[in-house]
Amino acid sequence: MVIGLESSGYHSNGYSLIRKVFEGEYDQYRQWLLEPTRLYVEAALVLKKEFEIHAMAHMTGGGIENLPRVLPEHLKAVVQKWELPECFKEVQKRAQISDQQMRETFNCGMGLMLMIKATQAEAAVARLDQVGYKARVLGVVKSKNEGDAHVEWA
Repeated sequence: MVIGLESSGYHSNGYSLIRKVFEGEYDQYRQWLLEPTRLYVEAALVLKKEFEIHAMAHMTGGGIENLPRVLPEHLKAVVQKWELPECFKEVQKRAQISDQQMRETFNCGMGLMLMIKATQAEAAVARLDQVGYKARVLGVVKSKNEGDAHVEWA
């Protein structure tokens, strides 16, 4: 299963575009623009002790396209689309870019994705909640047929 941990905002992604779309309005959007990047070390350490993690991918520059980097060539992730947080919706609206472009540029509200045994997914999400991380099951990892994308949207 693929588990996503919510990000604290943009992290370090797409600030060239962000500067353009909020130019002259920095004070109004200060809360979004200056939100510190959430670190996931504590979450990873807690999960590593208690669960069988198969892979982790940080959603930095390149967004969801980082996920295939941790998957073997014969596997793909099938991920449910999630609703973008308001700060990302505003950038998308102002820049007039597609959902796909957003997910290839920004973390879109998911800062870290983990691949974990299906039987442990719900318990891992509950454990993350206990240590202050909002997480949810986003999808599954499946066999990839030739020609398939490494990430598929369900």
